[in-house]
Amino acid sequence: MAEKTFSRRERGRPRNPDVFPKILAAAKKLLASDGYEALTYDALAQSTGVSRGTIYRRWPTKAHIAADIIRGNEEGFTYTPLEEGFSAQIRAVVEQIYSGYKDPAMGPASVGLFNAYFTDASLRSTVHDPLEEGARENFRKIVNDAKRSGTARKDIDVDALFDILTGSIIYRILFSNLSCDDRHIEEICNIVINGVLADS
Repeated sequence: MAEKTFSRRERGRPRNPDVFPKILAAAKKLLASDGYEALTYDALAQSTGVSRGTIYRRWPTKAHIAADIIRGNEEGFTYTPLEEGFSAQIRAVVEQIYSGYKDPAMGPASVGLFNAYFTDASLRSTVHDPLEEGARENFRKIVNDAKRSGTARKDIDVDALFDILTGSIIYRILFSNLSCDDRHIEEICNIVINGVLADS
């Protein structure tokens, strides 16, 4: 969640550095209004006035664009003051994931990226999962700090906890017919917190 762009951004850099955010903003509008299929280089070029070549050099596939949009919603998990306890930290993380994935562009971008992985297996080595690229490591630090402070159980599997938090929210928002609202988020927090807090 820390980085919003790929290291390849030096390739084909246009003279105006503001052009990339402009393209991503246009891509988000297309995704939110018409879905992943509407996200084409021609549509982006027409809506932004940027050449297809410039867009293609920065994002060689639609999957790369989708990954950057997902990554753009991830600003790093917020750290809560240690004295507020690990339960407050879990709530902050859950609410941040929930807030990011409520963005109407996130559903089409995420589903499009997942589908691209299955359609072209080689993309997994070139378009890294935005959650795996920084968010998981950021979360490991948060939980390990809580373990050291004695507020979280020492035996917690950090990666499993990360999957539970992100997976439950993403599935509910993107794939389930059930609503995902503040009450549901509160239930996730309660279930997880009861399982991770150290015995007092």
